[in-house]
Amino acid sequence: MRIRWSGEAADAMSRKLRGAGDGLEHCAQQTAAALGGLEQLNDEGGNKALLTAIRRLEACRDSLKGLADSLTEYRAALHKADDLFTGAEDSACRAAMECVQPQLFSKRAGGESTRQLHWSPQTYAVMPALRTIGLAPLPGWLETMAEEAESFIV
Repeated sequence: MRIRWSGEAADAMSRKLRGAGDGLEHCAQQTAAALGGLEQLNDEGGNKALLTAIRRLEACRDSLKGLADSLTEYRAALHKADDLFTGAEDSACRAAMECVQPQLFSKRAGGESTRQLHWSPQTYAVMPALRTIGLAPLPGWLETMAEEAESFIV
């Protein structure tokens, strides 16, 4: 399975979902207005055809509300996924920077400054530029993993 994420695509989808939500809200307003008009026409409640139309419009109104709620939940899930991917990307960049400049991170953590580089899957973000800055060579297993992972970069 390959996951290719784009924050811009997520934002575009969110805008489209917002537009769809606005359209559903407009339809719900129109349905409410139609219901009000039908109820006024059938103020005595004796017209069976109007009662049937009112029940159908009420069902449509309820369906529209359910669709709007689902759309809101989907949009919230999209934002959460975007936040998670952005957080993961930021975490990978911090880990990569820790590989490049470990002395900065060890000083911040209260430890001694060290220039020794410890490669691991957690600290090696899939960033080809890391291999060209003159640091210690990658272990073979990590190099192989990085080459395979590069196919996932968009």
